[in-house]
Parts: sequence; structure tokens; C-alpha cells
Amino acid sequence: MNDNPPPGSPSRHVVAIVLALLALCSAHAAAQQQAAPRAAVTVLPRETLGPVRRLVFGHNLEAADAKGIFGSQSRPFGRTGDGFWDPKRRRPVPEVLRLARELGVTVMRYPGGCLTHNFNWKHAVGPVEQRPDFAFGIDEYIQWCRAAAAEPLMNVSAYVGGPKEAAELVEYLNAPADDAHPWARKRAEGGHPEPHGVMYFEMGNESDHGNHDVKPFRKHTPAAYAAWYNQCARRMRAMDPSIRIGAHMGTGTGPDDPWNRIVLESTRGQVDFVVVHTYAVGLWDPKGGNPVADQPDLLMRACMAAGEQTEELLARYRKVVREAAGRDIPLAITEYNASFVQTRPMPYRYSYGAALFSADYLRILLKPETNVEMANYWHLVNGYWGMLRGPRTPGEKPGPWRKLPAFWLYRLWGRHFGTKLVDVWVASPRLEFEGCLRVRPARKGGGAGGEVPFRITERGGSGKGWKWQPGGGRALTATLSDYAAETYHTLGRVKVTEPGTYRLSHEGRRTGGKPPAAAVGVDLIDARGWDATKSGAATGGVEGAAEWRRFETKLVTLPDCTALDVHLRLIVKKNAPPVTGAFEIRDLRVEKVADPPPYAALTASASLSADGRTLYAIVFNKHHAEAIAARVTVADGSARSARVWAVTGPSLTCTNLDQTQVRETVSGKAVERVEAGGFPHTFPPRSMTAFEIVRK
Repeated sequence: MNDNPPPGSPSRHVVAIVLALLALCSAHAAAQQQAAPRAAVTVLPRETLGPVRRLVFGHNLEAADAKGIFGSQSRPFGRTGDGFWDPKRRRPVPEVLRLARELGVTVMRYPGGCLTHNFNWKHAVGPVEQRPDFAFGIDEYIQWCRAAAAEPLMNVSAYVGGPKEAAELVEYLNAPADDAHPWARKRAEGGHPEPHGVMYFEMGNESDHGNHDVKPFRKHTPAAYAAWYNQCARRMRAMDPSIRIGAHMGTGTGPDDPWNRIVLESTRGQVDFVVVHTYAVGLWDPKGGNPVADQPDLLMRACMAAGEQTEELLARYRKVVREAAGRDIPLAITEYNASFVQTRPMPYRYSYGAALFSADYLRILLKPETNVEMANYWHLVNGYWGMLRGPRTPGEKPGPWRKLPAFWLYRLWGRHFGTKLVDVWVASPRLEFEGCLRVRPARKGGGAGGEVPFRITERGGSGKGWKWQPGGGRALTATLSDYAAETYHTLGRVKVTEPGTYRLSHEGRRTGGKPPAAAVGVDLIDARGWDATKSGAATGGVEGAAEWRRFETKLVTLPDCTALDVHLRLIVKKNAPPVTGAFEIRDLRVEKVADPPPYAALTASASLSADGRTLYAIVFNKHHAEAIAARVTVADGSARSARVWAVTGPSLTCTNLDQTQVRETVSGKAVERVEAGGFPHTFPPRSMTAFEIVRK
């Protein structure tokens, strides 16, 4: 699935010529429709790329205690999975099950994200009467997955239990119920004599950021996480050698996070898939005050521009995996979304723009070159992000289920896609974007790149329990003595001559001792101040580096930014013991990163049915305001007839929370003017379109 035809066989060159002719000479298409084609979608049914990896159509649920994670009180999502399970009738909620089947859910992850930190699996098995907070326990979860024809993905807590308990979990799920396997016997006593046969196990969840405010607080270093992973993996495989086990990369810190290389190098030979979470746009503003939140057009266009940049991010992850692990390992994107954490002026997380990004991201994840084994949208039902919203305690509080924009888009994927992936080429108008939050500017020429002049101030400073001293133009030493505070120290200022993406990088280490309960790093902040702009980025983890290690972060500046300040950040968490220690930073640099080119407005994916008689094509128009006329070409001339389905809405900010504005607007309509070689079609703005093309 390529935006541009790659060099290759003569047949590829012929198709490339056809594409050029279509783009330059559209008289025939103009005669067939009022608007001349501005784009071309060419599907190559004979260029098969491999089987469609159905496990990318996965989802998340939440089913454990949220105490210390989403608040100070217990919220036992384990009673219902936040709406999946009817504890009164002890069965899946019929409406949710029906809608999940419509979506074509292929994987369900349990107990769900950060709730894994608190999860003791042994509390979720046994007689239901003895586990009131886990009426939707492990056996019920497996029952739900089998009813939905979804593969279970089991999270293993990195903070509750250890390698012994992880192996016992595999025993409970997969071992025969005999005298040698007491936990499997317990499963049989609960009414499940046959093994559940769970294949996939994800070790922890975002373990680098700790277990939130759970008491006691715990946070792995990369070396500690790798050691725990290896011990668990060996014992789990001894129980069932057929299982597949995945290790976590750093949380939102990018491929070059030192955590990643340490974990990959330390777990060589033990990892079956590498877990990465990708949240694309990144507006984190739960208390309000970020001025970007009041620019809905900018944020929604950021969602449209984010796809190609996230694809580039995955390529960088694959490179790090090859280098550090010594081989290619499949990725598992077990959480992804557009990452809006705020409610004012509207909850963008439910927006059509966020949904359209996520649905188009599936197209990227299906590409063979991305090497993605599975993916899980965050998330399906209720909670903060769910695409389906209804009763959180089914059976006790009945009510209707509301379908948010993402539901309608994912339903097209689930209903109108085949089993064999085929190549598709797209010639599309390209759109510029000025940059916002994590989404870099996308513009012609790429913008200027290169190092920006910067030197650390020569003054240094000291205060209660802290002192820092410059060590030349790019180095410094920070010393703490019974320090228990949060302070920021200005190291210098960088002039911004052109808005865009700026990279801050440095090496860092602590000098002696164990990692303290401190956070040491460097910030790059809009010089007008964080409170005024909410624009900044930071490195972190120097306190965990026993040897010199490279750190970096990137900041997309605001369009009117003229300068950036560089700060040393020294933080000891509230109520943590005072910290004494020394830390070094060297080779501190700031660079302007060249911008990516404008992004394609039209994107596509294509597949064949198992018998080869039906050709499926999914096409996205990511232009927020304009329709795009195109010629859909079937390269081998095998088209006989076609039907079309489409989803769109009046704007990218629609949420469907109050009324259903985003929905399926075309449902199985016959496509007109179908010839053997294809047909013309005009794609509505901000739309997802599915074709089923019957072949000769």
C-alpha cells in the first residue's frame, strides 16, 4: 500500500504510466462527472501482500480496581467490566456483544491499561459469591471473548505478585486439570474443566511510569523490569511453551528512550512481541488553561496530519528493536488513540477527528512493513474514552447504548474488508499543516534544520538543598543534599527564528549510589512561560542512569513563539524521603528538526475475499472541508459491479454525545458507471468510504 509507485517489474511501470495519465489527462472522467478527478486510487488485485492480520482490530476494556490510579476511592470495574457483563444474569450484555460482533473485534485486552497495576488475578477467580468485586473475573472474560470470537490478551501485573504468580496464571488458564496442576483444578472446580488456551500475555503496563498513587508506590528501572520479565517468561514458558509474551517500551517517550534499549538488550531471546503505546496529538489539559484547547480547527487538522508522522514513529521503533534485540520482533500497539485529556471547551477525545485519525491509523497498521502483530483501540465501552456509552451496571440500570463516531468508522472495517491484503497506490492532493502539540508542521520544502546556537549560562546557582555548577558550554553538575522540593533552574535561552520542531538532547548520569526518589532532567519551554503557553517538553530519567546515557525530547513550538528557555529540572515527589546525590549532564544541544512534507488528503487500503471474487477498498478523505473527485482503477480490469458504504459528519468536532451527527450516510448503494477498469467517485470531505467490487 504505497502513496507512490516503487520501482519494480514492467507491470508496475505500466500502472505508474496509467496513474500519470489519469492525473494529467482527465477528459474521459470529466465527461462522466461534473468535477474532474483530482486524485487516483489504483488497486492491484494480483499484487498480494499477504494475509490481513486480523489481530489489529483489537480493543481494550477496564475490569480492575481504580483506587490510587483514577482517584483515592475503590471503583471496582471488575463487577461489570464497566458495562460488558451483566452480573445479575451472569452473562455478556447482549447489546454490547452484538455491537462488538458488528465491529469485528478480534482481540480483547484484560484487565485494561493502568488498572493492571492493582490487579491480583487470584482475586478474580473462584466462586462468584466469594469475589463480589470481580463478578466479571477471568473466566467470565474468557467466556465473553469466546462469544465475541475475540482472542484474549492477558495483562500480567508488574507490581502485584511475581514470577511464581505469573506462572500460576498460565497454569490456571492453560494447564490440564490434574493433580500436577492445582490451579488448573481450581479452574475445573469453577465449571471450566478444559484449558482456556490463552495465547497472548503482556507483561505489565507502562511500567516505567510506576503504579500511580497506589500504596506502596513502586516504579521499575529498566534493568529491574527486564530482570522481572526474564524470570516471569522462563517460568511461564515452562508451564506452556506455546504462549507468546510481550515486553513494554517506554511510555510516550519515543523510540530513543534509554529504557527501550536496556529492556531489549537485557531480554534477548525472551520477547515474542514488543508493546508500544501511540497517542498521537497529545492535549493533556485536565484542569483547563491551555490556549490550544480553544482552537478546535487546529486540533482537528492535527488529527488529520498525525497519521503519516505516527507511521514514521513506528519505523523508528522497528529500527531500535533491530539494533537492540539483534532481530526483527513484531510490534503490538496495545493502546492507541488521539490523546485528548480534557473536557473544556469540549471533550475532543470523543470527536470525529480523533476517531478518523484512529480508523486511518488501522490502514497503516495493516501494512506488512509496519510489522504489527496486533493492535487495541483505547477503548471500547464507557470509561473516559469508550466509543460505546451506556449502562455501567447492566441488569441493574438498563438504558440505551450511544454509538460515538469511532463506532461507525470501525464498523466499516469490520464489515467490508477481506482476508488477503493487496497493493493499492494513491495519487492525492497534499495538505500543509502548521504544527500543534506532538504533530509537527508539514509543509513544502521541509523547513530548515540544524543545530541552534546555545551555551549554558556561566553563573550556576544554589539554594536550600540544591546546587548546580556549569562545566563548560554544554555541561553541568547538580548536587542535592537532603533535598525535598521541586525547582527549575534556567540554563539559557534559544532564539526561535522559525516555528517548527526543536529537539533537545544531552547525555546524563548519576554519580554513585542507587537511583534516588528524584526526577532529574532538562526542559525546553516557551520563553513566555509554562503557565501562559502550556508549551514545553522534557527529558527525564537521569537519576536512573548509572552510566552515561543519551536523552532527548522534541517540542513543536506555537506559531508565535520567538524564544525557548532551557531549564534544569530537580523534583522530589511530595511525601518522598529527602534526596542526597550528584548528577551530571553533558553535550547539551538544541536542534531545529526539518519538517515533514505535506500529508496526503486521500489514503487507501485494499483486500480480497478468501475466494478472490470480491475486491474490497477502504478510502479516507482527510480534507476537513473539501470533497475530492478521483478515479478508482482496478488494475487488472476485473471489475464487474460495485457497492459503496460511507461514513461522514457535518464537522470533525462532532461527538454524537447529544445527537447522532456522524453515521453511515451511504449503505450498500450500487456504484454507477462501473467499467472493467474501474469507476469515478467523489469522496466527501472528512469521510471513510468502503467499496465491495465484484470481480469477473
